[in-house]
Amino acid sequence: MQGYSEYEAALKSSRADFGDALKPFFAENDRKTLMLFWINFSSNGVGMTEPVEGWIHRAGENCLKLGFEKLGKYLCEHAAHEANHHHMMIKDTKKLVDTWNEIYNPKMDANELLRRPYRESVMRYRLLFDNYVNSETPYCQAAMEYEIENLSCTYGVESLNHVAKVLGKDFLEQLSFLSEHVKVDTWHTELNKKAITGLIESHPETLRHLIESGQQVLKTYSGFLTDCYYLSVSK
Repeated sequence: MQGYSEYEAALKSSRADFGDALKPFFAENDRKTLMLFWINFSSNGVGMTEPVEGWIHRAGENCLKLGFEKLGKYLCEHAAHEANHHHMMIKDTKKLVDTWNEIYNPKMDANELLRRPYRESVMRYRLLFDNYVNSETPYCQAAMEYEIENLSCTYGVESLNHVAKVLGKDFLEQLSFLSEHVKVDTWHTELNKKAITGLIESHPETLRHLIESGQQVLKTYSGFLTDCYYLSVSK
């Protein structure tokens, strides 16, 4: 576990920075702003979740080609678990917009929001995964997935609690994507932890790349959440 311990130590600062970036969101008690955040999160998040199954499967295939057989098989098998999760974000967007239109002006059109061009923060996230999946280090998919899914186990729970406090527990029914991932990502995180640990033990040379990709994905995802928040505040 020494290699995994080195990975955890190296990610400590990036995880702390991620938490600092979320402080304005968790301090937000304005109902309108918070509702707008989740509309922006869901509608823009479709572009970040739709490719996930493909990323994982391609990363697995490329790992197999490069001789990382155990991780490659795991990723190919795991890919199906992430299929069609963007449909939850589409559903959430439509429910959230319906609720917004009952309370606030100007009125919104969910389909129009979902047709918008991807924001720069979304494109940065997509490009990051595309680059790693198609590189000589496709195994970094495991580290990036580990960091993102681990957020559901920590900040995801905190987010649900914050929503319940400010918008009420009934509002949680409109956040199916977040609620579902809080439930299942504990298991996924453990699987990814085992995958990373096994990879480092059998291929110590991968540690540096795993650390770099883990740090980058946290910074990129933090940028997306910050974008969604300040886009909401500006309204």
